[in-house]
Amino acid sequence: MNNDIKNAFDKIHAEDSLKIKTRKYLIKQIDKSAKKTNTGFFKKVSIASALTAICVIALAVVLYFTPSVVLSLEINPGIDITLNRFNKVIAYEGANEDGAQLAQTLNIQNMDYIQAVQEIMTNDTIKKFLDEGEIMSIAVLGENQSRNERIMQAINSCDENNGSIYCCSLNSEQTQQAAQMGLTPGKYKAYLTLLNLDPSITVSQVQNMSMRQIRNLINELSSPSLDDGNSNQTGGEGNHRHRYNQN
Repeated sequence: MNNDIKNAFDKIHAEDSLKIKTRKYLIKQIDKSAKKTNTGFFKKVSIASALTAICVIALAVVLYFTPSVVLSLEINPGIDITLNRFNKVIAYEGANEDGAQLAQTLNIQNMDYIQAVQEIMTNDTIKKFLDEGEIMSIAVLGENQSRNERIMQAINSCDENNGSIYCCSLNSEQTQQAAQMGLTPGKYKAYLTLLNLDPSITVSQVQNMSMRQIRNLINELSSPSLDDGNSNQTGGEGNHRHRYNQN
């Protein structure tokens, strides 16, 4: 009988020992599974975060280098400045031979457009023309008229010598028309103004005039004659037509 009792207790202890081992095994397996699950989860999160960051960076780069507005500057050297939607310079190049030489001396990449315009106006070559009384034409080429006007207002505020800057705005259709006529954007808008004042003005006449000569002629034609009688006796507009041929 004693042996039966002993065997029974041994069986109970064996079962308890088996339960403990089984429990330890299960805990170990659960822990491994949890670690694998967590590792996989965090790997997926890390990959997703990395892809999101790459997409955001790529989008920012595309937005930054997407042209939005072009500033066409002309005085004698001509230079075109391309801006992004953040009003930063993303490209610039000469519009003529003199402009190409000027562009090589500039370092305005990634500048705000106001700072870039000021940099150009203080350039020795440009400053010499301005000091001699010439006018710099700055045409804002873009489809958003309200933005064009804001840019023009900001540029005009940089005109320390009142009257040394002539600003205008053109959309893509007008820019194309100017190119077809062989006129720079600034001269094209000035030509339209002259044409309203005197329909006899021709494109070739405007091509051979400086912006200072064009603005002076516009002011002259816009002002009432001081002596209409003498003007009629001398042939009316003959004196104005003579001025068109100035070089």
